[in-house]
Amino acid sequence: MLLVFFLVGLHPDRAFAYIAGSVSAPEGHFDLGLRLELMRGLSGPLNVPESQQAQRPSVNIYEAATGYNFGELGFIQDLTFRITGQFFVSAAEIYQVKTLYEEDSAGILTFEVSANLVHEVDRSFGFFLRSSWPLGMNLQKFANPKIDRFGFGVQGGVKYTEVLGSEFLIFYGSGIYSKNGSQNASLTAMLPLVLNTKAWIFSNGAALKFGPFFDGDLGDRKESAYGTEAIRSFRLGFAILPSVRVSNAFGLDAGYVQKLSGAYFRATKDFFLGARYVF
Repeated sequence: MLLVFFLVGLHPDRAFAYIAGSVSAPEGHFDLGLRLELMRGLSGPLNVPESQQAQRPSVNIYEAATGYNFGELGFIQDLTFRITGQFFVSAAEIYQVKTLYEEDSAGILTFEVSANLVHEVDRSFGFFLRSSWPLGMNLQKFANPKIDRFGFGVQGGVKYTEVLGSEFLIFYGSGIYSKNGSQNASLTAMLPLVLNTKAWIFSNGAALKFGPFFDGDLGDRKESAYGTEAIRSFRLGFAILPSVRVSNAFGLDAGYVQKLSGAYFRATKDFFLGARYVF
């Protein structure tokens, strides 16, 4: 099957978003996706234990994406181009009664190309390249979406039985640097198991994916507003990702990601709900 990449303006803090979804466009077809993501829990901009962190992120991300599958080109299959637009709203950040960052609302535009090197009934392996561009975004603010000027990833899946399978993801993001702020380069990895529940629940197909994820910065930066030196974000956690194929052309995907350990994290909880239509 074609591996579908949800985000879109995707970022390493949302590793689950790269994992294959419920439906995908076959050769010669478009797909259209809508998605809502909520970043919640705690935020960790200070060099103190998590139990002493007082910041609570509130970031709502609204996304629309469309892509076209061109099919085979030489030795690659499912050559797909995708454009994703995001609009987000993040709450003000207040520390010790002082407003460090005002409420922020801005956009992110992402261009992506993906393809499969292996595309068989019981296994697949592919790669993707993407570039994201901020539109009016405050890059200095801590609890904002992660953005990468350039990203490269590989992912794949194996079907062991009619019920059990697994997927994997490895993604490098360059971060972004400008005179108005910066975000570190980072690395993401995820290895979920896949339970195919088609025979039990939905005749068109349903899956439950769950497993560990990791994302971490590859360098340091300062957070002057909080007085924090050498910020290097790190999260190790667990993701649960259900999906339902309502029909061959329409699917629903959801997810919950919980941080279990880490430092300088933008959020400890991520929620998302998405829908995709093929035409």
